[in-house]
Amino acid sequence: MINYSVIIPIYNMEKYLEECINSIVIQKRDDVEIILINDGSTDNSLDICYKYQERYNNIVVIDKANSGTTDTIIQGIKKSSGKYICFSDADDYIDTNYFTVLDKYIKDNYDIILFNYSKKYINNTINVKINSINYGELDNNEVEFLHKKLFLDFSKYSFYRWDKAIKSEIIKNNILKINEKTTYLEDHVFSLLNLLSANKIIYINEALYYYRMRKNSVSHSINDKVFEDYEKIKKEMFEIAQKNNITNQVIYSLKLYFLYQYARYSLKSNKRHKAENVSIKDIINTKDKNRKMVMLLYKLNLKTVYKILLKAKLRKEKSKKLEYFD
Repeated sequence: MINYSVIIPIYNMEKYLEECINSIVIQKRDDVEIILINDGSTDNSLDICYKYQERYNNIVVIDKANSGTTDTIIQGIKKSSGKYICFSDADDYIDTNYFTVLDKYIKDNYDIILFNYSKKYINNTINVKINSINYGELDNNEVEFLHKKLFLDFSKYSFYRWDKAIKSEIIKNNILKINEKTTYLEDHVFSLLNLLSANKIIYINEALYYYRMRKNSVSHSINDKVFEDYEKIKKEMFEIAQKNNITNQVIYSLKLYFLYQYARYSLKSNKRHKAENVSIKDIINTKDKNRKMVMLLYKLNLKTVYKILLKAKLRKEKSKKLEYFD
């Protein structure tokens, strides 16, 4: 029986891919399948995938034309056969006790098992408590809050795909509801749909995933595709909220979240894009201080100030001697 399917989307990751795959195969689990989906890489990533497939009989390789992260992940999910589905990005890797820890919980048939992660720098590792909920099994009130009021406090639940193990039947049902195929913010719709379908959730006090801190990762780069995907994901998230009878107050919080994302992207971009209207009321109603500052700088079109603040943040990190990967 396959308990875990680990899905890894890959695009030009030859530098880190072997470490990612090794972190899984070294655990020598017969109940784990590894699905490597090459999304039209132009480097040696596909050759690395085939090399590992020849060596290990629990590795499945899918080679496809480049179509973006969402479509790549969906193809991997359709191919999977595990009871639970887990994810890793090709430049990250998992903990040596990843499956041993999860084993303690899958027998209780949780819909979602949440865990923490570690930021991996060249010279340091920093553990992160990613969700602001308490550890342990969530009671009915906590699950109901996440279903109906999540957007009032986004810190309660992360939209990453790789910080959780999710029951396969939930994921496979929800990929049929995803309309847009995107690269940026792609985890948002996917994670929200899975959360809304889950009733039994546990949050464990373990950091099982290593997120590599890179200078030029997809999540840090800004181009026209960012703004295209932003519009698609925003529309889809609002549609999901409305279909699930989420209140206008909570939907307004969702609007503020996307205004913040747009402001952040715009301040980082060197080009001018179609402007989102951020009102003074929106800024006042934004509770998080950092988001409030970003939205204010966007409102005042103070890109230079924002970039100065980013440089100051980088200097602060350098003072801690944190070295990023390339």
